[in-house]
Amino acid sequence: MSFQPSTHVCCNGNLVTIQSQSAKTCCGSYALYNPLNQKCCHDTVHNSTYECCGLNGFFNPVNQICCNGVAHAVTLNTNPQCCGTNVLMSGCEQCVNDVVVSSYDEATQLCCSGVVQQKLYHYSCCCGTQVFDSSQFSCCNGFVQPKDYNDTSNCCRKLV
Repeated sequence: MSFQPSTHVCCNGNLVTIQSQSAKTCCGSYALYNPLNQKCCHDTVHNSTYECCGLNGFFNPVNQICCNGVAHAVTLNTNPQCCGTNVLMSGCEQCVNDVVVSSYDEATQLCCSGVVQQKLYHYSCCCGTQVFDSSQFSCCNGFVQPKDYNDTSNCCRKLV
């Protein structure tokens, strides 16, 4: 098949007319797109710079993960992993048959910022990855502090 490269592009054996000089990349067999501001997902051109996720969706790889076609928001500096269409957000979870389950014994352990820790006290709480006794201490701005005798504020206290 003979064609003029300035006016046509051959996409999978099909001659496609160039409509815009910036859109010369094949999307499937019958469409052209500009990779700078468009995406080709499942042979369809979309005006998006995000990545394809599923049949009709998109995700931003900077702050999202796509798990089998479902986009999820993720926190920076984490190591999210997919579990079916769900996402594992910490080291305290595991994937069993595409279902997210706790990877620790909630009766005797805590998940402190993604790290499994033993419950050491009757009122064990987390402060970052550290376990503390919330009956005697509190966690304020990431620091464990002794509670004053009359302190009933429970500053940043979170019972687990």
